Amino acid sequence: MCGRYTLFTEEDNQQIKQILEHLKDHPLRSQMKTGELFPTNLAPIITNNKNKEFEIFKWGFEFKSLIINARAESIFEKKSFIEPIKNGRCLIPATGFYEWDKNKNQYHYTLEDDRQLYIAGIYSCGHFVIITTNANQSLEKVHNRMPIIINEKYKEDWLFDDGATMTLLNQKQPLLHEELIIK
Repeated sequence: MCGRYTLFTEEDNQQIKQILEHLKDHPLRSQMKTGELFPTNLAPIITNNKNKEFEIFKWGFEFKSLIINARAESIFEKKSFIEPIKNGRCLIPATGFYEWDKNKNQYHYTLEDDRQLYIAGIYSCGHFVIITTNANQSLEKVHNRMPIIINEKYKEDWLFDDGATMTLLNQKQPLLHEELIIK
């Protein structure tokens, strides 16, 4: 499960700054969050709508309860996810994400070189969810799930190539840097 992620806007992260620059005149920009993001926050996403590539949507599909994640292995079986996985794939720009172990220790995960990462997601009606998969060796001692990270060279494939969807949902996930958060 991915229950929080980060979108820090340090000066050296040019791609995150460019995404935010594209959204500077968006009507929801003043309500959009950066830093540590929680479910229901408004956050930037990259959509597969070529006319509106960058958008600000709310994290979570609202049904009887709030759904913030979708499991990759069952996404094509869940009625509420079928249309979005076919026509509403998105990328969630992030600088990392958090997971907690069974002792409630908090860990922050980033790519080894601290560059931005793109989390696979789906969107519908102004809302998005994060797609998760089984944890790789970077996380398995802390949590059994992790968000699917789309390599930068496959961004366009994820967004626009229906034939690449299953391959990217099942791809090997990158090794991540882990940092224990002491508060």
